[in-house]
Amino acid sequence: MYCAKCGVKSSPDAVFCYRCGEQLPGAADSASPDPQKGEGEGPGTVAKQAKVHPPSLEADQYAHPLDRRSLESLARFAPVVSVTRAIIKNWDEPMIKGQLLGGTVKVGPAQFGEINDLVTECASILNMASPEVFIKHDPSFNAVTLGVERPLIILHSSLVDELTPDELTYIIG
Repeated sequence: MYCAKCGVKSSPDAVFCYRCGEQLPGAADSASPDPQKGEGEGPGTVAKQAKVHPPSLEADQYAHPLDRRSLESLARFAPVVSVTRAIIKNWDEPMIKGQLLGGTVKVGPAQFGEINDLVTECASILNMASPEVFIKHDPSFNAVTLGVERPLIILHSSLVDELTPDELTYIIG
């Protein structure tokens, strides 16, 4: 199936174009609830959808088009990017990790195992190594990603307390 906006070929079961995010032709029919299956019945009812696990995803397939353009623009300034990466890798990352180990809880199989499973699932879907995840006690709804060589995610405790597993999966992904 080809995207009407950018012309990129997508998989036959795709609902949105992986390059521009446009809804694909004919996808509206398959994305709507099927009344014969009992989905979407009653006011305020939301049909539960299964998570999609594509066979192989590359970063350029799920990067937002504006992010992709920004990265292409930055590529023209390779020396600046290299220096910035080196500073982050050798200065910022070790300092931040030291601060995290003192004031957060690191997610793993023994601590917050359910969240660890969500992280593993998200990493598998996105075809990447699982990032380190830390939970910071904070009442504001926020999450942060950092890192050059080994990415990490910081989730505020309010997200973990208030969001459903599906909502957390969205944030982590």
